[in-house]
Amino acid sequence: MSFKPKVNTGQLFKNKYKVKPNHPDMTGKLYLEKSLIEKLLKEQHDGWIEVEASAYKTTSKEGMTYLSMMLKEPFQSTNTVEAEKMEDDDLPF
Repeated sequence: MSFKPKVNTGQLFKNKYKVKPNHPDMTGKLYLEKSLIEKLLKEQHDGWIEVEASAYKTTSKEGMTYLSMMLKEPFQSTNTVEAEKMEDDDLPF
């Protein structure tokens, strides 16, 4: 059975090859859907792309502890959007 990742997720495992302080503590892979990348590229500002990341401590079937990650486009509250649209003149006080 071949490995099939969940969309827009990844895993970070302890770097078993770390021998120097400047080596990463954890390494892994992310599996991003092309449509998410295209959407983020359209919404980039000043050359920067912002993503929202979540990570969860998980244990594999083999007993290895790792971080399971999920990436998605940044959350933007509708209240924030409305507040940005409101002019000072529109304030009730």
